[in-house]
Amino acid sequence: AVGVVAADRGEAFYSVAVLQGHAATLPDRIYFPGLDAQKNYRLRLVWPAAWRSKSSSSVVEALDLMGAGYRVAGEALRYVGLQLPLAEPQTVLLFHLRAEAVDPA
Repeated sequence: AVGVVAADRGEAFYSVAVLQGHAATLPDRIYFPGLDAQKNYRLRLVWPAAWRSKSSSSVVEALDLMGAGYRVAGEALRYVGLQLPLAEPQTVLLFHLRAEAVDPA
């Protein structure tokens, strides 16, 4: 996995390359270092278009990552991460994150 984060930490792209099949039922998690822990982010899977996980239903469908996306705290993305979906070998997944306004407490 590799990522690039804007200087103001308002937007980021992270890619994950699945080189081999998964030995376990659950693949690894992806963590999103560099995000602002105090911001909320809209997380979306933007490439490949119309991609389907090997398992149904996966985090992609459950969180609508290929549609509207899922709003999640930067702190959670940095330290808890996201369970990757099962993918065929030689698959690259590209995630886009955009900061959103924090709800007033």
